[in-house]
Amino acid sequence: MYQTLDDLEYTMLKQNRFTLRKFFSEVKVFLIIFVIVFCGSYLITNAQLLQDTYEDAMIKEEDKVNLIETLKVEMKEDNVKMREEKEKEIKNLILQYEGLVSQEKEPAEEMQNYLKSNLNTYHFEFNTLPPTNRIISDKINLNAPLVQSDLKDGKDEGKFDKDLENGVVKYPESANP
Repeated sequence: MYQTLDDLEYTMLKQNRFTLRKFFSEVKVFLIIFVIVFCGSYLITNAQLLQDTYEDAMIKEEDKVNLIETLKVEMKEDNVKMREEKEKEIKNLILQYEGLVSQEKEPAEEMQNYLKSNLNTYHFEFNTLPPTNRIISDKINLNAPLVQSDLKDGKDEGKFDKDLENGVVKYPESANP
């Protein structure tokens, strides 16, 4: 029992403080566990990166200089080899060209006349537009004619089946593909 209201008030404040202390101690424990789990997961997921970074940092300055000099020497050797290979390739191409030029002969007289006569009659008009009466798709290997259907309400299934036998059906109200 409490003797005065002050004693009761003091006891209540003391209990509230205890509750806040308990709450903050639990939050502190939670934060510690969270930091440990976060650091552990970071180390596990980035272990290889961290190891490579550590190894790079541990290379001595002398080793870095030696490594750079070695790479320079190797690059020079590779450049010399590539240049020699290119020169050989160019020489081979020149020899092949000279051989082809020496073997080149004039076509027969009859063939020359034939080409001259037919070249004048040949028409170089090419149709580069795709056909408008076919559906062509290389991806699904489709090359089918496009059939205009006279069916308007969609109830005459017999007519529709006959149209499907002739190709891909396009209804009059639908847009062009």
